[in-house]
Amino acid sequence: MMERLLHKNLKYLSSKRYRDGHVWEVESLCTEAACRRCGLVSSTRHGRLTHLVREEGLRDQPLWLRIHKHRYFCKSCRRPFAEQSPGCELKSKTTTRFKKSVLKLCATAKSISKVKDLLRVSSGFVFKTHYDYLRKEQNKFKNKRWPGSIGVDEHFFTRRKGYREFATVFVNLGNHKLFEICKGRSVKEVLASVSHIPGREEVKVVCIDFSSSYRRLVEELFPNAEIVADRFHAQRLVTGALIKERASVSGARKDLHTRRLLLKNSKDLDYNDRFKIKHYLEKHPKLKELYEAKEALARVYRNRGFKRAYLSLINTYNKYKDSQYKELRTLAKTLWKWSQQIINWFRFKVTNGITEAINGQAKRLQSRGCGYKSFENYRLALLNDCGY
Repeated sequence: MMERLLHKNLKYLSSKRYRDGHVWEVESLCTEAACRRCGLVSSTRHGRLTHLVREEGLRDQPLWLRIHKHRYFCKSCRRPFAEQSPGCELKSKTTTRFKKSVLKLCATAKSISKVKDLLRVSSGFVFKTHYDYLRKEQNKFKNKRWPGSIGVDEHFFTRRKGYREFATVFVNLGNHKLFEICKGRSVKEVLASVSHIPGREEVKVVCIDFSSSYRRLVEELFPNAEIVADRFHAQRLVTGALIKERASVSGARKDLHTRRLLLKNSKDLDYNDRFKIKHYLEKHPKLKELYEAKEALARVYRNRGFKRAYLSLINTYNKYKDSQYKELRTLAKTLWKWSQQIINWFRFKVTNGITEAINGQAKRLQSRGCGYKSFENYRLALLNDCGY
């Protein structure tokens, strides 16, 4: 059993009680070691020493190893040095297996304090072990290149000195993974963070919401990419105005069911529900216009073919560009300004659904961690959670 629990270069000698657990006396079986300064392997021994390290516990009891090892003399440097403890990293007071148990608990525990209490170690050790591991994992992908299709969006990060700070995410729409995250959402901040990543010319499609700053960012960062306006954001361009107008209209309790149906797609309703909506909207002309605009946008995306969709979009613009209601005139301007990006959906069929899902994962991560002070630590945690 001892051979399975211990490193292959360690030999078990004895055991005794230590603190709240046990300490095992073990001996190193190595007969030579490499000098840390010059790398020359030496077998000339120069005394003995012991090294106390923490090992993964047994039956919920902490375990330490007191390793009896040798010092060696380097003939090249003319100086003695201590051999590295088997199963441990250089100058480490814990074994590699114990660190792996810490990482396993960090992946499932709610907080660092829970891991600290379970393993009876300091919170600083847990924190350093966890983020050192995340940093090593991140370094494996330091030569990554931009994928062919990308989704771009932002989410709230923190509030500092009365100002809200945001994070911009880049999602690989090909494998549904987070590709990169950077602090800020302005063109200048984002370009400074991600312009060093190679392969910008290979990006063909970028999906964004109706943000002018992100459109400028994509034009500068990805010169060969086609921009696609997210279908979900396009179909809800008028939904906010519809909800606001619906809230301002007072009515009887019997109309509540009909009012809720206004946000649903008419093609998903039966004849009776559509008749109720038509009868209800006859009393409220502005609400009727907003509802018809919402349905017109839905019909644009129900078209089959690029040309039919373009004609439907132009007809919707012509219908509402001279409307008596400000909300519909704003809608028409937006449709004209983003017409090419809206129609690009029929060519590439990509949406930001995966990007919104990763934003949801980011919010859950922030909630689980009770917020993050360091953006670098937040970036490492999120990339580990849903990246690559």
